[in-house]
Amino acid sequence: MADERAQAPAPGPNNKGKFLVLIFLGLLLSALSALVALIGLESGPVGNAFVPGGTTPENLPEPESEGARLLVRHCGGCHNLPSPKLHTAEAWPYVLDRMVAHARTQVFSRHPLPSEENQRLLLDYLRRNAKPSAAATAP
Repeated sequence: MADERAQAPAPGPNNKGKFLVLIFLGLLLSALSALVALIGLESGPVGNAFVPGGTTPENLPEPESEGARLLVRHCGGCHNLPSPKLHTAEAWPYVLDRMVAHARTQVFSRHPLPSEENQRLLLDYLRRNAKPSAAATAP
């Protein structure tokens, strides 16, 4: 009889450990789900933290043009729709390159990248409708 007691597993502590592991895994899965949901946001307080207020497609210059259509399709999906007047013609190439490079890093993005030809059309539109540079407005 003494041998039977020595071989029987202790009932309490092992089950408590398993329960704590299950709780931890549940919390971890909940946190991962929340992270995936945040990554999937296309706009909102997280995605728009550093983007100024945007415009609407009908308020864009040349709203029926291919450039305006590309701006709405490729730029308005991830953040506020920018007005071409947000930057100067000299600055837009750098901004567009930065945004395309950033879009390439977005694993969960549901937005297609503009083709090289569409990037050229978009840049032409942005530069044509850009805010005047300081040199252009100087007396």
